[in-house]
Amino acid sequence: GNHLPKLKVVDQNDAFTERLLIVPFLHPVNKHEQDVHLLQKLLSEKPYITKWAITGLSRLIRNNYQFTRCEQSDEILASYRRSNNSVRMFVDECCELDPSLRTHTCILEEAYHDYCSRLGELPLEDKFFHDALKSIPGVTSGRFRIDGENRNGYNGIALYEP
Repeated sequence: GNHLPKLKVVDQNDAFTERLLIVPFLHPVNKHEQDVHLLQKLLSEKPYITKWAITGLSRLIRNNYQFTRCEQSDEILASYRRSNNSVRMFVDECCELDPSLRTHTCILEEAYHDYCSRLGELPLEDKFFHDALKSIPGVTSGRFRIDGENRNGYNGIALYEP
């Protein structure tokens, strides 16, 4: 397709996106430069194209069914993953990850909702937001005191200071 699908749920473990094979077409051909006889030319070369495809299939099998990676495809996929995960985007753009940091849950929730509102995105339900935060390596939930308030929060994450 010309556009990647918009996911309705967070692909937390990248199960969906890991199955995508992105083939970027970086050199579009202008309408006036297109070969109107291309189909006939390809059909006339059918035996060679078939042999080329079988050679490629053999290489794919030898490579344990893993396609050769392409830098452009990897960049598109990384961007796609981020754009379909508002929590990941929020953390990447608004938060700092460090074992010495900690933040109360209400602070992160409010900042996340503000972030989504600025982007015109619908925030995830709180349960999914917290599941996504807990899936970040080094981020754990707990109860602790900050500025005299004992509340639930997260260790290992804080908002960037303005």
